Amino acid sequence: MRQEIIEYLLPLNDEETEALGNALKVDRNLYMEGGRDVVRAEKILEKGRTVALRPHTRLVHFPLHSHSYVELIYVIEGKMVHYINNRKVEVKKDEILLLGEGVEHEIEKTGVGDIAMNVIIHPSFFSSLLSSSVSTFDSALQRFLLDTMKGKENSGYLHFFVEKEIPILNLMENLTWAYVRKEGQESQVYPLTLSLLFRHLLSATAEAEIEDREKSILLRSLSYIRDNYKNGSLEELALLVALSPSALSRKLKRETGKTWTELVQEKRMENAVWLLLNTKERVDDIALSVGYENISYFHRLFRKMFSMGPKEYRDARKDTFLEL
Repeated sequence: MRQEIIEYLLPLNDEETEALGNALKVDRNLYMEGGRDVVRAEKILEKGRTVALRPHTRLVHFPLHSHSYVELIYVIEGKMVHYINNRKVEVKKDEILLLGEGVEHEIEKTGVGDIAMNVIIHPSFFSSLLSSSVSTFDSALQRFLLDTMKGKENSGYLHFFVEKEIPILNLMENLTWAYVRKEGQESQVYPLTLSLLFRHLLSATAEAEIEDREKSILLRSLSYIRDNYKNGSLEELALLVALSPSALSRKLKRETGKTWTELVQEKRMENAVWLLLNTKERVDDIALSVGYENISYFHRLFRKMFSMGPKEYRDARKDTFLEL
């Protein structure tokens, strides 16, 4: 499928052909209105749509500008060079750049072999993602990402290094393939595929580079807890983010409203609940598998959080239990 996509996108389109005869300058009228260097969503998104796709225009330099929407850029072949708040960001093949609403950036001229797909996303698209978060822990991570993408104060970018994340690459390929095929179902296919993509990206944030160091520390901390909830330590995480354990502890409490211990317990219990409802493992074995060697403490903590013991919880939700 990828080779077919490249073959479809490789020939110059009308805009690129016209640029060749126009001193390789971008046609402002296609993107902007008046004298402001803001690309308007209305110029690209059809009325009532929240998502649109368009190949990145090659052979032209895009001067400093911003958007009234969120933009996701996926490099299919070659590379792109952006300058975001005076910082050079090189996006290579199978990497994703996510630009928040209102972020100022410019783009170096790309060559014919530098093929990228731009996904234009109206900010309203993200409301459904936020409202469908399944836990407080994930909501904190989602809020962080959505605040960045929706252009709030200190808005910036996320640069995802996902060349080894096969599910994410498959979804980007499917999204691009829907653009290539143009079978008339884009209004349904684009949002659905993009929703799945963002849910995968939320779990790939450890492989993301972001502009703001303070936000980066929070993102990395939450990702660390997600991946090391069983045996991780505040001291080890503090070394990874170059903070003292006490400073990191204060930051986590300030940013999430929860202590390190509370965040770890929440993630452990989230996984314990999943195992209770989706496996037939013994309760004591589940306690051990999520990091509790003191089984009695696990039972007390579970009852405190859910107002019932783990066995009662499982029995009360037999309808959701998966038969193995």
